[in-house]
Amino acid sequence: MHTPEHATTACDHLVQFYDSEDELVNAVVPFLAAGLDADETLVVIATAPHRLAFERELAAIGTGLEAAIAAGTYFAIDAAEILHYLQEDAGGQIHAADFDATAGRLVRRLLAGGRRLRAYGEIVGLLWDRGDTAGAIALEALWNDLRAQHPFTLLCGYPLILEPAHRAAVPDICRAHASVLPAVAEASPPSAPAFIADFTPTIEAPSRARALLRAKLAELHFSEDLTERLTLAVSELAANAVLHARTPFRLRVQPRAASIWVGVEDRDPLTSPLDVVGRSPHGLGLLSVLALRWGVTPGEAGKTIWAEIPQ
Repeated sequence: MHTPEHATTACDHLVQFYDSEDELVNAVVPFLAAGLDADETLVVIATAPHRLAFERELAAIGTGLEAAIAAGTYFAIDAAEILHYLQEDAGGQIHAADFDATAGRLVRRLLAGGRRLRAYGEIVGLLWDRGDTAGAIALEALWNDLRAQHPFTLLCGYPLILEPAHRAAVPDICRAHASVLPAVAEASPPSAPAFIADFTPTIEAPSRARALLRAKLAELHFSEDLTERLTLAVSELAANAVLHARTPFRLRVQPRAASIWVGVEDRDPLTSPLDVVGRSPHGLGLLSVLALRWGVTPGEAGKTIWAEIPQ
């Protein structure tokens, strides 16, 4: 971890967009395990299948979950039940007073013990999944108000939905968070990229990558709008490799049916999914706005950070 771009911090507010249950588990389990290692109080507000998946994986990797449960420092709460309570007498709206009487009261009680608090929540994800993007954004504002008064670390989970209304709301969701976590995928990069280039980690490398990419995209007759979005994504990926990995890196670009896959492979190993964090709205955090999805793939001698840019 070279800079704050690559690390979560105490009292951070993070978001994870996930395309599969495995991606969600790969993000949440290291987040919770870090809290167990730091002897923090943990709260998991999730659906029953997700809670069981997290706890099964935490137990399998030997994180001390059973000891935390026995000590009363691990709390698992049903997200659907909390959402039902918040909306039951409010006509579907979530009022600040009801939120404070539930989430606020819980946070204050747990912080009163003097331990740091780390929470994962997907009430916002349930709203998002139902198409209530405005409700999710409003609830994030309540979480931020609560965190401003009583600092704690919070990770929010959102299913990846590509409907126009959801895509339009992604920038607002990213702005409501300090950091954006990537998907951690085991899938290999494209085997036959249309464009590949190698760079040394110099300050001029991102501009060289942009220039080479623009020239190649002109040959392929890509639109100016798509070229701008791809160039911006590659610029952020290349700058990340130079500033943080600090190793030689390889740029790959591969057109797909509905998107363009772009990836930068460096030689800095991925030791934890939390090594790669996009600070919204800068750096890798921009990929959440530009891309259909983005993530990191561990390799034998490094990692590839990639994004799928819609055509």
